[in-house]
Amino acid sequence: MSCGRCEAPVCPKCMVHTDVGVRCRQCAPPQRDGIGRGRTVLGAAVVVILVILAVGYLGSRGGSGAGSGYDGESGYPDTVLAELSRGVTVNRLQDPWVPGSATTSAGTGRRFVALEVTVEGLRDFDAPTWVSPELFKLTDSEGYAYAASDGEGARPRLASIDLGAGEKTRGWLTFEVDESAVIRSVSYWGVDLKLP
Repeated sequence: MSCGRCEAPVCPKCMVHTDVGVRCRQCAPPQRDGIGRGRTVLGAAVVVILVILAVGYLGSRGGSGAGSGYDGESGYPDTVLAELSRGVTVNRLQDPWVPGSATTSAGTGRRFVALEVTVEGLRDFDAPTWVSPELFKLTDSEGYAYAASDGEGARPRLASIDLGAGEKTRGWLTFEVDESAVIRSVSYWGVDLKLP
């Protein structure tokens, strides 16, 4: 086989296939990975658009850009998280919480702790206040953190719900903790709440 431009002999290992035929490495145009480059450009464009949208969205939520503290998990400014947690009240703490049914029991070396909470939708927030049991965390004196149990627990269980301004919801959160755990704090969106 020979180069279609300089007519030099080309072995199958060295030949470069182009739109106009076979070329030797010296005569072949520089190789570009058009598909990969296109994907890279498209990916970069998508990232830029998403960043612009996120900055605009967070800016409309009252964030002031540089200098504002933002929570790494939620993406909300710290001031918004503080406001969200201000609408939460821990009404009662039952430690231990004893289930009314023999079919519900804590694991070996564990006990249940139950909290009744009230959450109020923010009045100065231009979107519904999202409430979810997954946003609460109980921490013990050893630094162990616990999520609210999904299964059986104190009733009525706090429901996942969107609250309008001034609307309220109330329910129980049940945590299964180590038997020796001393409850240190309860937080909502990472902001500590006052315990009764």
